[in-house]
Amino acid sequence: MQNPFKLSAIVIACALALSACSSSSSGDGSNVTPTPPETSTPDNSTPDNSNPDNSNPDNGTPDNGTPDDSTPDNGTPDDSTPDNGTPDNSTPDTTSYVVPEGIAKNSFNANTSVSYDTANFDKITVDGVEIQLSEATTKIAAGNPNFVHSVYYTDKGESNGTNSSLNFTGANVITSQRKSDISDASYEFANVVAGAVVAGDNQYLFVQGTPTELTAVPTGGTATYNGGFLRFAGSIADNLFQESGAITGNFTAEVDFDAKTISGQIRNGNGAPTTVAQTFEGDVSSEGFTAQWTDGDTGDGLKGNFYGSTAEEVGGTFERSDSFGVFVGKQ
Repeated sequence: MQNPFKLSAIVIACALALSACSSSSSGDGSNVTPTPPETSTPDNSTPDNSNPDNSNPDNGTPDNGTPDDSTPDNGTPDDSTPDNGTPDNSTPDTTSYVVPEGIAKNSFNANTSVSYDTANFDKITVDGVEIQLSEATTKIAAGNPNFVHSVYYTDKGESNGTNSSLNFTGANVITSQRKSDISDASYEFANVVAGAVVAGDNQYLFVQGTPTELTAVPTGGTATYNGGFLRFAGSIADNLFQESGAITGNFTAEVDFDAKTISGQIRNGNGAPTTVAQTFEGDVSSEGFTAQWTDGDTGDGLKGNFYGSTAEEVGGTFERSDSFGVFVGKQ
């Protein structure tokens, strides 16, 4: 019969051995296993949550900022393009020549009136005063032919014989006339009138006519204009209608519409070769034409416009260093 105490000791020993093995196995596992990679791996922090693909391109990219909201396509070209400003509203290419109308002072402080309207040879309104041009019925053609010219008429005045000056004391109107009043066909004007008038307490040079539309001005070829001028000495700028100091003369000009230039001359009286030619050259533009003296004079030159349906007439003002006046001419 076995000893019961011996069997119990064996059972206890086996139990202790099994417990020791279990403890040893648990200790080996904890020594070789580091921080689990699943909880701190970069795959879930940097790439997924802070990747630039989800921040910059999608939320802060210029595609939603500059190009879509502030692109110049909706600013400058569409709203402030010059196509809707200067060319459409202020271009002179489809209307008459653009020359300022109204009253102005020349360098001699003389009043000058330029009005662009249907040419009216019967009357003119200057500075609010209506003047009857039709009252000028006396042809300025007496005296020495070298100092007078048949283009202009007056309501009162006479030549001082062979003197170069005309006596306009007591006159109120000096004006160029329409063709029915002029015997010389070279000076039959129908679209422009020029001269000098008394209006109230003031005196004025004037040019009035129907300007040529830009689209009707020739774009090629040349044209010669003949006519006459009315000139006053600079010393009588404050009183044009005196006993002396005023003369008339011949005006000629040639326009080259290809080159857009103008050249010509004025001569006292009827333009006879015995008189001195006072020459000028200048340019044609959308503002008519301007020219400077080429004979050495330092005056401001000429400024004029084309008149009539096909630029068949011209008219304007001029200034020399010692005198000033108006002119008209026709092809």
